[in-house]
Formats: sequence, C-alpha cells, structure tokens
Amino acid sequence: SNQYKLIAYHETTDEDVKRQLFVLKYLLFRFKYNKFRKYIPTKELMNSMQNACFPRISEQVFRNRVIGKLRDSGVIISSSSKGYKLPTSEKEITDYYQHVSGVVLPMLHRLALCEDTIKVASENHINIIHSENFKGLSIILEAIKKNMYI
Repeated sequence: SNQYKLIAYHETTDEDVKRQLFVLKYLLFRFKYNKFRKYIPTKELMNSMQNACFPRISEQVFRNRVIGKLRDSGVIISSSSKGYKLPTSEKEITDYYQHVSGVVLPMLHRLALCEDTIKVASENHINIIHSENFKGLSIILEAIKKNMYI
C-alpha cells in the first residue's frame, strides 16, 4: 500500500507533490548523513528546491503546500525558529509542540475575545461560533474556556 503510494508519487505531475518528495528526501539525507543533525533553515530548503529547477514559491506556500502536506501525510517534522528537521530526540519533538502551542493558543484566545465582544455588542443576537460551519471551533473553544486555558 505505502509502496504503491511512493511509486505513484514518483510518477506524479503535481508540482506540490514533487516538492514534497524533494524536501522529504533532503530531510532524510540530512537525517542520515549529517552527524550534527541541526535544524535546516527554510531558506536553505527553498534554495535547494530552486537549484533543483523547481519554480520559486513564497515561504507561506512552502509551509502550507510542502511542510504542511508532509505533516498531513504523517511525516513528523520538528520545527523551530531555526528551521525544520526530522526529529532525533524527544526535545526536538517538544520543540514542535511548543511551536504549535505558541501559534494555536494565542489564536484561540483572540477568537474567544472576539466571540465575547460580539455577544456583548449584539446583546447575544449574533452567535457565529455556534453555527454548523464552526462546530469544531465551538467545541474546542468551550473545552478551553471550561478548563480555563484562556
């Protein structure tokens, strides 16, 4: 099954999938052969793609369509302000958790403030968070408020 997926990726014409494969191979090479195994700066990964004749993309596109999609596929990629790497220690996995926590929790806090402001300003007539479109967000926000993380 995974073997067939890998073959399909090699035969793909999808530019994003080709970039993902390139970056994964780069990360694996550095994991295997770099004895220092430091984080690889985003610029280094993006420059390597350009050197391999991939068209230039923005860092945002790189994060979403390359790193994000690899993570969506189950690849564990540690990240910090220093860049990306395949983790070799619990500390490096913790770095990724800290990164996510530093992004997600402040966003949820701002969303809770927005929701409270809208409720007060509209005298509870506007209740967007409880619409069907945002059911997942509503559940997360309620759980966080109940446990007082925000």
